[in-house]
Amino acid sequence: MDITQFDAALSKFPRRRIGFYPTPFDALSNLSAAYGINFFMTREDLAGPSAISGSKMRLAGFTLGRSLEKTE
Repeated sequence: MDITQFDAALSKFPRRRIGFYPTPFDALSNLSAAYGINFFMTREDLAGPSAISGSKMRLAGFTLGRSLEKTE
């Protein structure tokens, strides 16, 4: 399955986008210097307020979408 097929399959599920996306990238300068290649990581901890962030926010988007679909 390529990314296009994955996106198509994922789009069939009800979803509400919540959170702050896209999340920023941070450079990992020490790791980059040690290996001579640029390393970055996404800041999923900044996807939502407080402790509710990252994959929890993405899952909540699907849960909320499903709930709202059932009430409509």
